Amino acid sequence: MLRLESEEDLIILRENSSIECKSGVGKDGHGELPKDFWPTYSYFANTHGGIVLLGLKEIGDKFAILGVRDVDKIRKDLFNNLNNRQKVSVNILEDDHVTEHVINGKVIVKIEIPRASRSQRPVFLSENPFGRHTFKRLNEGDVALSEPDR
Repeated sequence: MLRLESEEDLIILRENSSIECKSGVGKDGHGELPKDFWPTYSYFANTHGGIVLLGLKEIGDKFAILGVRDVDKIRKDLFNNLNNRQKVSVNILEDDHVTEHVINGKVIVKIEIPRASRSQRPVFLSENPFGRHTFKRLNEGDVALSEPDR
Protein backbone atom coordinates (compact mmCIF):
# COMPACT_ATOMS: atom_id res chain seq x y z
CA MET A 1 0.00 0.00 0.00
CA LEU A 2 1.31 3.45 -0.92
CA ARG A 3 1.60 5.80 2.05
CA LEU A 4 1.50 9.57 1.52
CA GLU A 5 1.78 11.04 4.98
CA SER A 6 5.21 12.64 5.17
CA GLU A 7 8.31 13.57 3.18
CA GLU A 8 9.87 10.31 4.34
CA ASP A 9 7.23 8.43 2.33
CA LEU A 10 8.39 10.27 -0.79
CA ILE A 11 12.03 9.32 -0.25
CA ILE A 12 11.29 5.69 -1.12
CA LEU A 13 8.80 6.53 -3.89
CA ARG A 14 9.82 5.44 -7.40
CA GLU A 15 7.90 5.49 -10.66
CA ASN A 16 7.38 2.02 -12.07
CA SER A 17 4.82 -0.03 -13.98
CA SER A 18 2.11 0.81 -11.42
CA ILE A 19 3.02 4.32 -10.16
CA GLU A 20 3.21 7.50 -12.23
CA CYS A 21 3.89 11.01 -10.88
CA LYS A 22 2.90 14.18 -12.70
CA SER A 23 3.17 17.82 -11.67
CA GLY A 24 -0.48 18.66 -12.29
CA VAL A 25 0.08 22.35 -11.49
CA GLY A 26 -1.05 23.63 -14.89
CA LYS A 27 -0.17 26.85 -16.67
CA ASP A 28 -1.59 29.10 -13.97
CA GLY A 29 0.00 27.13 -11.12
CA HIS A 30 -3.35 26.30 -9.48
CA GLY A 31 -3.86 22.80 -10.79
CA GLU A 32 -4.72 21.07 -14.01
CA LEU A 33 -5.17 17.50 -15.18
CA PRO A 34 -2.15 16.94 -17.46
CA LYS A 35 -2.84 15.98 -21.07
CA ASP A 36 -0.46 13.04 -20.70
CA PHE A 37 -2.69 11.61 -17.95
CA TRP A 38 -4.91 9.90 -20.54
CA PRO A 39 -2.40 7.43 -22.03
CA THR A 40 -1.51 6.43 -18.46
CA TYR A 41 -5.21 5.94 -17.65
CA SER A 42 -5.57 3.68 -20.71
CA TYR A 43 -2.48 1.67 -19.84
CA PHE A 44 -3.36 1.14 -16.18
CA ALA A 45 -6.98 0.24 -17.01
CA ASN A 46 -5.88 -2.26 -19.66
CA THR A 47 -3.32 -4.03 -17.48
CA HIS A 48 -3.16 -4.45 -13.70
CA GLY A 49 -4.22 -0.95 -12.59
CA GLY A 50 -2.04 1.69 -10.99
CA ILE A 51 -1.72 5.00 -9.21
CA VAL A 52 -1.21 8.49 -10.63
CA LEU A 53 0.07 11.14 -8.21
CA LEU A 54 -0.45 14.80 -9.11
CA GLY A 55 1.53 17.55 -7.42
CA LEU A 56 4.97 15.94 -7.56
CA LYS A 57 7.94 16.61 -9.80
CA GLU A 58 10.79 14.16 -10.27
CA ILE A 59 14.18 15.77 -9.82
CA GLY A 60 16.97 13.28 -10.24
CA ASP A 61 15.96 10.27 -8.18
CA LYS A 62 13.77 12.24 -5.73
CA PHE A 63 10.41 13.97 -5.84
CA ALA A 64 9.76 17.61 -5.03
CA ILE A 65 6.34 18.49 -3.67
CA LEU A 66 4.74 21.11 -5.90
CA GLY A 67 1.24 20.64 -4.57
CA VAL A 68 -2.07 21.25 -6.30
CA ARG A 69 -4.11 24.28 -5.28
CA ASP A 70 -7.41 23.71 -7.12
CA VAL A 71 -8.31 20.07 -6.49
CA ASP A 72 -11.96 20.72 -7.35
CA LYS A 73 -10.97 21.81 -10.87
CA ILE A 74 -8.94 18.65 -11.36
CA ARG A 75 -11.79 16.44 -10.11
CA LYS A 76 -14.30 18.23 -12.35
CA ASP A 77 -12.07 17.96 -15.45
CA LEU A 78 -11.27 14.33 -14.68
CA PHE A 79 -14.85 13.14 -14.30
CA ASN A 80 -16.19 15.30 -17.14
CA ASN A 81 -13.65 13.75 -19.49
CA LEU A 82 -14.13 10.23 -18.11
CA ASN A 83 -17.82 10.48 -18.96
CA ASN A 84 -17.17 11.86 -22.45
CA ARG A 85 -17.03 8.96 -24.94
CA GLN A 86 -15.20 11.18 -27.44
CA LYS A 87 -12.34 11.39 -24.91
CA VAL A 88 -12.19 7.87 -23.46
CA SER A 89 -14.12 4.65 -24.07
CA VAL A 90 -15.18 3.97 -20.47
CA ASN A 91 -15.14 5.49 -17.00
CA ILE A 92 -13.91 2.94 -14.45
CA LEU A 93 -13.33 5.46 -11.64
CA GLU A 94 -15.56 6.37 -8.72
CA ASP A 95 -15.25 9.36 -6.38
CA ASP A 96 -13.33 7.36 -3.78
CA HIS A 97 -10.60 6.55 -6.33
CA VAL A 98 -9.49 10.20 -6.11
CA THR A 99 -8.07 11.27 -2.74
CA GLU A 100 -6.12 14.20 -1.36
CA HIS A 101 -3.03 13.91 0.81
CA VAL A 102 -1.37 16.86 2.53
CA ILE A 103 2.39 16.85 3.04
CA ASN A 104 4.12 19.98 4.36
CA GLY A 105 0.97 21.99 3.75
CA LYS A 106 0.78 21.03 0.05
CA VAL A 107 -1.88 18.83 -1.52
CA ILE A 108 -1.02 15.75 -3.56
CA VAL A 109 -3.88 14.20 -5.52
CA LYS A 110 -3.83 10.41 -5.70
CA ILE A 111 -5.84 8.76 -8.49
CA GLU A 112 -6.17 4.99 -8.14
CA ILE A 113 -6.99 3.42 -11.48
CA PRO A 114 -8.29 -0.14 -11.19
CA ARG A 115 -7.98 -2.76 -13.87
CA ALA A 116 -10.95 -2.56 -16.22
CA SER A 117 -13.21 -5.59 -16.36
CA ARG A 118 -12.87 -7.96 -19.28
CA SER A 119 -16.00 -6.53 -20.91
CA GLN A 120 -14.63 -2.95 -20.62
CA ARG A 121 -11.24 -3.67 -22.21
CA PRO A 122 -9.55 -2.38 -24.18
CA VAL A 123 -9.87 1.07 -22.66
CA PHE A 124 -8.93 3.51 -25.40
CA LEU A 125 -8.85 7.22 -26.08
CA SER A 126 -11.25 8.82 -28.55
CA GLU A 127 -14.04 6.84 -30.16
CA ASN A 128 -11.75 4.41 -31.97
CA PRO A 129 -9.48 1.78 -30.36
CA PHE A 130 -7.27 1.82 -33.45
CA GLY A 131 -5.12 4.63 -34.78
CA ARG A 132 -2.79 4.65 -31.74
CA HIS A 133 -5.48 5.35 -29.13
CA THR A 134 -4.85 2.28 -26.91
CA PHE A 135 -1.79 2.15 -24.66
CA LYS A 136 0.55 -0.29 -22.94
CA ARG A 137 3.46 0.32 -20.57
CA LEU A 138 7.13 -0.17 -21.36
CA ASN A 139 9.27 0.52 -18.30
CA GLU A 140 8.21 4.04 -17.20
CA GLY A 141 6.61 5.12 -20.48
CA ASP A 142 3.19 4.69 -22.06
CA VAL A 143 3.38 3.45 -25.64
CA ALA A 144 0.57 3.55 -28.19
CA LEU A 145 -0.35 0.19 -29.67
CA SER A 146 -0.32 0.02 -33.43
CA GLU A 147 -3.33 -1.06 -35.46
CA PRO A 148 -3.61 -4.84 -35.86
CA ASP A 149 -3.18 -6.39 -39.29
CA ARG A 150 -6.52 -6.81 -41.00
